[in-house]
Amino acid sequence: MRDVVIIGAGICGSALARELSKFQLDVLVLEKENDVSFGSTKANSGIAHGGYDPEPGTLTAKYNVLGNRMMEQLCKDLSVPYKKIGALVVAFTEEEKKTVQEIYDRGIANGIPKESQAIFSQKELRDKEPNIASEALEAYWCSETAVISSFELCVGLMESAVINGVNISLNTKVESITKTEKGFLIKTNNPKCTDIETRYLINAAGGFADKIHNMIAKPSYKIKVRRGEYYLLDKKYGSLTNTVVFQCPSDKGKGVLVSPTAHGNLIVGPNAYFIDNPDNVDTTPEGLEEVRILAKKSIPTLSYGSNLRNFSGNRAEASTGDFIIGPVKEVPGFFEIAGIKSPGLTSAPAIAVDVVNMLEKSGLALKQKLSFNPHRIVVHLDYSSYEERSRYIQANPLYGRIVCRCENVSEGEIIDAIQRPNGGRSIEGIKKRTRICAGTCQGGFCMPRIVNIIARELNIDPSEIFQDKNGSYLVEKSHKGKVND
Repeated sequence: MRDVVIIGAGICGSALARELSKFQLDVLVLEKENDVSFGSTKANSGIAHGGYDPEPGTLTAKYNVLGNRMMEQLCKDLSVPYKKIGALVVAFTEEEKKTVQEIYDRGIANGIPKESQAIFSQKELRDKEPNIASEALEAYWCSETAVISSFELCVGLMESAVINGVNISLNTKVESITKTEKGFLIKTNNPKCTDIETRYLINAAGGFADKIHNMIAKPSYKIKVRRGEYYLLDKKYGSLTNTVVFQCPSDKGKGVLVSPTAHGNLIVGPNAYFIDNPDNVDTTPEGLEEVRILAKKSIPTLSYGSNLRNFSGNRAEASTGDFIIGPVKEVPGFFEIAGIKSPGLTSAPAIAVDVVNMLEKSGLALKQKLSFNPHRIVVHLDYSSYEERSRYIQANPLYGRIVCRCENVSEGEIIDAIQRPNGGRSIEGIKKRTRICAGTCQGGFCMPRIVNIIARELNIDPSEIFQDKNGSYLVEKSHKGKVND
């Protein structure tokens, strides 16, 4: 009998797993994909939002502000990139200037410190962002906004949870849930992890949260999935803006942004429209053209000649209009973290703390684990000083063998990413942990070497390695053996 089972290993499920790992509990995480950070967490803007956007009094507003305050220390503890660069919401018309004032007032109502906000005049805006469009009249400024790596944070949270005693079962899709006298019985498609009994059950299933809910409780909400498409530009464009530049929000969300990323690239997007399939992350020519046109309104000098790749991400929105956090009254022991649209990434750490408190109030005995280790030390040559690199290479010469030249990733770092708790097994899994194949060549030069390293370390044939999801093979099964470097 487990104490707690969490369904879903996105940012919320992973944050909760780590928070629970601070206590003497038997915790299991179930994830239907072959790695963590597969849904909304993998593909989003990578923004730790300041908290000015949500409607005051909502759960979204509450957790946004609280999570933002936790983010810098959390990223430091987990060796995740974090850059506090601030955000601008730009007004282009007199009507939008009224929206800027409303955003400022909302920020105050939501608890953002007054000294962290301002309304910039046209001159102040140009001083902050020299490349802003001449039509820009003024802007709301929030210094609390940061850029982070969403997938690295999710990986770090789950890795920390596993280091501290949490178990995770990948490739495990929940097929049924039954209420029992002592808790719940969960059946999955994984023969190695089925008939799971647990006292408490947490639904953090993202775009599929309503389906999990309906397995054990009466339908009370629906999840609508909104897709957004992006451009990711080469690092030589990363300094085109100094801050996260937003346009005034609409009923579709925060609007198209132009922003440096935590790794120094420039990200542009997203648009927003509802789709039927939460797993559908296709991009469309029409959607990307929409993003391109809208973004040029903010930064006219944007050029897409050095676009590295396009991608899309899906956000799960509840029909209730707000986050759904807490116990389901009709099913004792069943808790939900659902409808986590933006700013879900920012909110996740605070949601995790609150859900643990709710579990304790519900009867879960929490005894602190004295051995809890909050830190996750990861070697990233690209973020290291010359002296640090020298020490790493002296300790392990494989750190001196660069495999991915675009992102300066060594063989030692790739091996670390495979061998660490809940390590990567696919090309995308290693990419989330090291940024291989994320640079200018997009794996054009380093891919064969990476495939051979993964095959060697896992003692498998290259034909068994996936690009991303199960079944996304890289090498024909008829071509077994080492891939030619």
